[in-house]
Amino acid sequence: MTNRSTIIVAGIALVLSAWAAAYYYVGADAAFLWGLIKSGFTRPGSIQVVANVNSEIANVNAEPRRFVGFTQATVASELEKPTRMALELETNDLFISELGGKIWRVKPDGSKQEVASGFNQLLGISFEPPYEPSEEVAPAVGIPAPPRLIVASRGTVSYLKAQQNGTYGERNDVVANLPAGRHQTDLALIGPDGQLYIATGSRSDRGESGIDPREAAILVADADGKNLRVFARGLRNPYGMTFHNGTLYISDNGQDVPASGVPDELNIVEEGKDYGWVGCWGVRQGPDCTGTDPPVALFQEHSSANGFAFYDAEQFPIEYRGNAFIALWGANSRDPDIGKKVVRIIPQATGLWKTEDFVTGLGNPIDVKVDPADGSLLILDFGRGQVIRVKARYEN
Repeated sequence: MTNRSTIIVAGIALVLSAWAAAYYYVGADAAFLWGLIKSGFTRPGSIQVVANVNSEIANVNAEPRRFVGFTQATVASELEKPTRMALELETNDLFISELGGKIWRVKPDGSKQEVASGFNQLLGISFEPPYEPSEEVAPAVGIPAPPRLIVASRGTVSYLKAQQNGTYGERNDVVANLPAGRHQTDLALIGPDGQLYIATGSRSDRGESGIDPREAAILVADADGKNLRVFARGLRNPYGMTFHNGTLYISDNGQDVPASGVPDELNIVEEGKDYGWVGCWGVRQGPDCTGTDPPVALFQEHSSANGFAFYDAEQFPIEYRGNAFIALWGANSRDPDIGKKVVRIIPQATGLWKTEDFVTGLGNPIDVKVDPADGSLLILDFGRGQVIRVKARYEN
């Protein structure tokens, strides 16, 4: 074999090896490659808010007015790979975490203050519920101490205390050495029972390596991190987690490869139950669904269902009350037809919950929050590095 032939054969072998690795780790099949091609010649679209309501009259704050659509505006920008939002109840300031380890306070005028930094792969922040007044926290006047900020970073859950200058410090790692790999610690929050709930992703895509019971699971511990145990399992990457009316809801990202119709999910999660990963997905699809519980809502394959929020405010028309809004980040291939939008979820009495587009044309939306101050919807866009506020518009 000539030197030229050797080089050609080696080149082909290298290309095939690279493709095999890409297929295995990020799902680079024909659909992935086509999505990558489409992303190269598709320009980002403008942000559009879809208004699907059945009635023209909405009862907002007991004042009948005609709903005429939604408005959207950017309220924070120049964020570097933002991952999560949290609202400080006392000031109503918005807090935003970044993947690189920083946490920002965003004031109503849009100005930003860095309040903490130094975290590894920071994915989640939340505030603990306010303290009740006690002699321990304020013996002189009985004023409750401000809630601490709960931070979920790679393999770790930490508490930060509010400082007089508006920053957060005195870091206390209450849970450490959690499984971390392809996915890791997504979010930690205090539930209505006062316990600390932790969402942890799987270290691999389909359980290729040995599975630690603490990965691909929801964990629960005392508020101080002690007595950690598995609450529920079978959730490959449970990025979104919230309690609504006492019920725990989790969004879950399905496996990336092979491209076999594995959807993303929204699950109602109860203690001791199994939600399918690795052998079951969707509504009892897959090789092993024995003893598993199905989701309540399904989303497009590879759409990366992330942060979500239930809407119980009064600023939107009444048709939206009790609905949920979820951020669909998008595909690894950047396929413009997958994700990149916020979807409205409409609960149903029986069967799967209905879903429909709500905000399209986004970069990579990753989190959604309802602003308690005015009932607007806040959308965190990882791709654009922005926070977008959506409000309903009315005419008398």
